[in-house]
Amino acid sequence: MELRFFLFNVFTVLGILSCSFANAQYSLVVETEPAVSSEMLRYQIYLKFDDPSDRLSAIYGTNLDHMWIEAPEGVFNSPFNGGWSAAGMNAQFFEAMPTLVDDSYGTINLTASAMRSAEGSQDPMMVEDRGNPWSPFFTENGATRLDINTLIGGSWFALKSASNGLPDKNNRILIAQITTSGALRGEINAQIFPFGNGKNAKKVKFTFCPHLLPTFRGILSSIYVTTKGKGSAKRLRDVLIDFYKNEKFIKIMKLNSPLGSGNVLNSNYCEISVCESRYKNYIVIYSSIDNLVKGAAGQAIKNMNLLFNFKESAGLL
Repeated sequence: MELRFFLFNVFTVLGILSCSFANAQYSLVVETEPAVSSEMLRYQIYLKFDDPSDRLSAIYGTNLDHMWIEAPEGVFNSPFNGGWSAAGMNAQFFEAMPTLVDDSYGTINLTASAMRSAEGSQDPMMVEDRGNPWSPFFTENGATRLDINTLIGGSWFALKSASNGLPDKNNRILIAQITTSGALRGEINAQIFPFGNGKNAKKVKFTFCPHLLPTFRGILSSIYVTTKGKGSAKRLRDVLIDFYKNEKFIKIMKLNSPLGSGNVLNSNYCEISVCESRYKNYIVIYSSIDNLVKGAAGQAIKNMNLLFNFKESAGLL
């Protein structure tokens, strides 16, 4: 059994959602904010790196590495930006054309044209299969799906000389802004040059499905597992039960149990549910905690208990 995508955290504070998938030293982060357009959200999709010298070469898909993004309610594409990238975004026009800020686009760390961005920036370039173009997802208002899955494939990419191929001060690179009134999910492939070295290029796949929750506290995690051989949800649940058998605050739920933050609010408990998937060789593990108790505060109490040989659960039940 292979744990391929390790962590997906959802934080819901003041209506802003943040989520991330970790894959070794790289992760995908999705943040949301209210759009100017009524009842829509702007999703900003970032890749996060450990080292500031790591370079993003390309976002891509092929017949062997299928890339897709789905927005069932349709994406918003402004008529004032006719291109697929952020090159047509100009903050000077936002006051006269307020919905322009909501435009959906692909990018390599730019929110405007390279001419209006940091020194050394270059507008990303693109390739696509004419028989199966992906760019309409970022140009046609109401588009619902981006698919890059042919032999020719497709990509948007930055040249190695482009400064925007490097992470920002937060070690992140923006790869897309997508505005929609509904859900967003997909699988994104990235080619990364660790420490800027193209000879050691890595290809990384990220699966994401952000959850927007009507809650003011708590963390809900979605952990995606791909199985090999005889791996199954039941077997994985049995492994977790055995691993956490001596952990008082870990609750392993019945197979396929629904999970939310309500049961763990104001407690130090973590609930874990292993769920089967309709997709072959996929298992999803959900976990839920109250991060205001089972966060630094609960950790401090538990550490004090261990330090002074108190009962580990003292003050936490």
